[in-house]
Amino acid sequence: MAAAKARRPGPARRRALGEWAWPRGVKLDFIHPGRPMGNGHIESFNGRLRDECLNVNQFLSLDVPRQKLEAWRLAYNQYRPHGAL
Repeated sequence: MAAAKARRPGPARRRALGEWAWPRGVKLDFIHPGRPMGNGHIESFNGRLRDECLNVNQFLSLDVPRQKLEAWRLAYNQYRPHGAL
């Protein structure tokens, strides 16, 4: 069984996620409120994305952020050294 870990959404989104996950055999695991380190890798990634890409660019249309995010994703995954090295 696959699992997905995420922040706890509101009731409507939680219900929609449950309706999507149940038939696919995905177990939903929500982080308790006030405990962002329940998923520290994602929190770290989100912080880097904000600091290195989103906060340093100004977007006037949706095409521009798509291009910038793709370029950042490639640099993040392929060209930068791993943080543990």
